[in-house]
Amino acid sequence: MSHVIDFLNNGTPWAITQSALETIHQIAKGENNLEAVLKERGKPLDNTHKVTTRDNVAVIPIQGALFPRANLFSEISGAYSVEMLARDLNAAQINPDVKAVVLQIDSPGGHTTMINEFAAQIKAFDKPIVSYVVGQAASAAYWIAAASDKIYLDNTAMVGSIGVVAAFSKKDTNTTEFVSSNAPDKRPDLETDSGRAVIQSMVDDMEAVFIESIMSNRGMSREQITQLRGGVLVGAKAVSAGFADEISNLEAVIQSLNEVHNVDITKLKADHPAVYQAAFSEGVNSINATALVADAVTAERTRISGILNCEAAKDREAQALTMALETELNAEQAAKILATAPIGSTSQTPPPKDKSQFEKHMEALGNPKVGVDGNQDDGESTAQDDEKALITSITSFLPEKNVRK
Repeated sequence: MSHVIDFLNNGTPWAITQSALETIHQIAKGENNLEAVLKERGKPLDNTHKVTTRDNVAVIPIQGALFPRANLFSEISGAYSVEMLARDLNAAQINPDVKAVVLQIDSPGGHTTMINEFAAQIKAFDKPIVSYVVGQAASAAYWIAAASDKIYLDNTAMVGSIGVVAAFSKKDTNTTEFVSSNAPDKRPDLETDSGRAVIQSMVDDMEAVFIESIMSNRGMSREQITQLRGGVLVGAKAVSAGFADEISNLEAVIQSLNEVHNVDITKLKADHPAVYQAAFSEGVNSINATALVADAVTAERTRISGILNCEAAKDREAQALTMALETELNAEQAAKILATAPIGSTSQTPPPKDKSQFEKHMEALGNPKVGVDGNQDDGESTAQDDEKALITSITSFLPEKNVRK
């Protein structure tokens, strides 16, 4: 596996614990054989990427070191493919039966390639997604966990190890290499201060991306993160320091996510009155009462105008007025009824005992006193003249149309 050794020692950045990187080196050098690795893991490696569902919650395991893509070495070393994880998460995204996701993490971290991209995919996930750390979420694995909505820990779980490393093999003295004149940093001389400064700058830049991601996703300050100095925190200490949210267990986390999607309004009000009241208050405050009233007034004016101006209302003004002001008929319904009514009738509906819809409308219009031609009634106008005057007054408030009088 010499090509694997070259990959490990080519200076590319890793966000992984030292012990895990040493284990990968040992496997690559043949110090651990495939049979021993498989026996230690206790099950076929091709099943380690399997996503399980518990009711409406998908559980995606993230166990072992993280490599960008799956290959034979990643399977032998017990590593996980970030590319495979991204596919699993996308499958959960498009599955309508999956209402929430738990990332079950026990990983020392891994190669930085694709980690930031996968963290962004988690952040953009439009269903609830949380991380549950059973062993460790170190380095790149914590980078992933921090992008989820919440981080739950087992009491003994460890999180942190925020930092980046790069490894180089010492130069082979039997190899002669020429580097182009304008690219001396393509092969920095690690025996010199300037050569080491090139590599230091690269890992520091990668660490800066790592820290910025944690700051954004966890709402933490740079000082909170850097004061950890690349170390890890266990259980309650991690929660207290802001690197996790709660001590729990996997079953409780899954149950809580399932309960969220099985709560009706009655159960929410009974079990969580404070949450119910907060949601209710937020809903009430979001209502624009002025806009609702304006919309209602516009709709009512449109309805009245539609009835008074329909073809069937011609020579049936009294009936049309009654339907417009005393009923909730829409224009189409009123037109059908008016079409069957006698033409020229001026009969009016006797005034009801309670305040009529007409009176309510007149109050809304400022109770204009009308008679013939809109003048104050002198007691000598006829009923028919009064009807026409009323219609003229009311329709003057309606949208401009060919209002019949």
